[in-house]
Amino acid sequence: MPCSNQGTCIETPDDDYRCNCPASWTGKDCKQVADESLVCEANICANSGICIKDNGVTMCSCPRGFAGERCEIEVNNACDGNRCDEGRCVPGGRDNYTCLCNLGYSGLYCQIDTDECNSNPCRNEGHCKDKLNSFSCTCPLDYTGSMCETFVLPLATAAPLTNLEWEWIVILTILSVLAFVFIIILCACCCLWSRNKKE
Repeated sequence: MPCSNQGTCIETPDDDYRCNCPASWTGKDCKQVADESLVCEANICANSGICIKDNGVTMCSCPRGFAGERCEIEVNNACDGNRCDEGRCVPGGRDNYTCLCNLGYSGLYCQIDTDECNSNPCRNEGHCKDKLNSFSCTCPLDYTGSMCETFVLPLATAAPLTNLEWEWIVILTILSVLAFVFIIILCACCCLWSRNKKE
């Protein structure tokens, strides 16, 4: 496979090929760094490897037949000594491979933990917490759901009683007690009157 650095080989009608290179690489075989600012000041890579900076991490892009963190390992199998941090090596030929990243990771060597909170998935001002290949939302009091998408109606609370309402409660209580006492007195009077009539 002639294309390096995860370039995609495309056959042309004249039995030749061209490489569709990733954004950081250029050239016929994707061996040249597209942006010179990505090249390290000092090349720490052995065996003609190219030192590049990827998201602040220094790494080596190794030529065919070499692998390892500094291109120090000579390999016959492209996946021997590969640097797929959080992924699986997929050989693309004798001396070329691709890293197939685990869910939640990206980057040339699957070294970047994807931040699922970048897209702001939590709605209604919920707070997003990034997890491995997932996220969780801490919702405001009036919202619930995995992304704070459901509005929760607050429970109705009884309004406190006013002074006028308390006065009426006291008056009605007193009237009820007086009515009860009057009924007892009336019953007692009826009993006495009935007894005196019999005598």
